[in-house]
Amino acid sequence: MPNTRKVFKGLLFALAACALWSTLYIHTDFIAPYGTADLAIVRFLFSTALALSVAVLSGNARRLLVNRPYQDWLSAGLLGFLGFTGYFFFLATAIKYTSEVITVSIIGMIAIVTMVANNLIYKEFPWRSIVLPVFLAIVGVALIVGAQIQSGQFSLRDMRGCLGLASATIALAMWSSYQVLNKRALLKRPLMPTEDWTLLTLIAGAAALPLLILMLPFSPVANEFGLFTQPVGAPTLALTGWGFFLALGASLLSLYAWNTAQTYLPPALSGQSVVLLLPMVFGLGWHYGRFSQSSMPIGIGIVFLLGSVGATIMLRYRVAARASHDTPSLKSVEERKGRYQSDMPLPQKPIGAPGRF
Repeated sequence: MPNTRKVFKGLLFALAACALWSTLYIHTDFIAPYGTADLAIVRFLFSTALALSVAVLSGNARRLLVNRPYQDWLSAGLLGFLGFTGYFFFLATAIKYTSEVITVSIIGMIAIVTMVANNLIYKEFPWRSIVLPVFLAIVGVALIVGAQIQSGQFSLRDMRGCLGLASATIALAMWSSYQVLNKRALLKRPLMPTEDWTLLTLIAGAAALPLLILMLPFSPVANEFGLFTQPVGAPTLALTGWGFFLALGASLLSLYAWNTAQTYLPPALSGQSVVLLLPMVFGLGWHYGRFSQSSMPIGIGIVFLLGSVGATIMLRYRVAARASHDTPSLKSVEERKGRYQSDMPLPQKPIGAPGRF
């Protein structure tokens, strides 16, 4: 598949993953008195059950769960915690104590962090050439956060806001690590089907769920945790239904779409494409009236962030075009080789050698 088609297909899968992930930011007042932590636990339980069911029904359970090296389990478990189980709890804490806008803006810095990290590993670009996309991303995030501070939606003097900011930073570090390590894991397993790696990540990542449940009562979102104390009623049905929807869409299908995108996109675009999540989340925020007073600066910030992605794509194509121009084709190499051999004198037969030799 040509590089252009591969990148286009990868971006389509990344867009699908981000569209599914954006449902995590939909207001969930309808599940009250249950909280965010309750929804996360139900989602993780359903996603693990769905992953196991798909593995069994597809007939791949033995290959996936039994005949799998322990290194794959360790790697998938770490990635599942970084990008799935543990990440969501820090994300929920950040949203609770700041806002969806601040949180997703900081998460948008993944585009910068992963670009720098991937360039350290793969050395795709000269460092001076990534200044423009990094600059555009920083300006975009600064505009968005500044608009929220200006409108009074967020303050650095509030301890709760600082806690939310720290949680968002931890979530940023976890998801950036997930992006870089997941890309490397896929490159190391080119023969492993994407769906197998997706299922393995979901199943192995759920191993951290019991530990997180034990930690919840002592965490900042303790008041969001009432799964085992609330009486069963109509909200329980809403919690179950929405948890199943998120498990199917925002866990199973989104992770499959993201892993597929990773197999098509070059390392530099793997993290940048998460910026596609921003317009969807901000669209939801505008719909709920969360930042209607500062929509113009936020819209400009989104344009800068998307411009950062566009600059990275153009940079990728320039490097690829330069490489193809500088590298001689196989045909030209063969032609030069033929001319070189035709100019060489024919070997002389030794004196006195038998004619039949």
